[in-house]
Amino acid sequence: MTRLNRFWPSIVDNGIAEAAQHHASLILITMDTPGGLSTSMEDIIRHILDSPVPVAVYISPSGSRGASAGFFILMSADIAAMAPRNAHRRGVAAAGDRRISGTGGRHAEEKRY
Repeated sequence: MTRLNRFWPSIVDNGIAEAAQHHASLILITMDTPGGLSTSMEDIIRHILDSPVPVAVYISPSGSRGASAGFFILMSADIAAMAPRNAHRRGVAAAGDRRISGTGGRHAEEKRY
């Protein structure tokens, strides 16, 4: 588990630039964080939103957290996912018209209100 610090925005930005240079189809960011600096969170979200390559954020492994600033990063991604036993334990809500997968292989259609 790692707190978001002032170094993470440049790490994410460099990863996005490298993925774009190599014409990647998707960027996967795995995360386990209790949160961290709001300025780092804002920079990371800006990098994700500006990314030319779709970004997936995955809270992993089971039992991990995407708390506080981590939650906002999770929700800024094109795909937001959590390992089994994370989503049902944490009470996470997603927004948008997306098909999401929950524990046990059940599926739910999300609707925008």
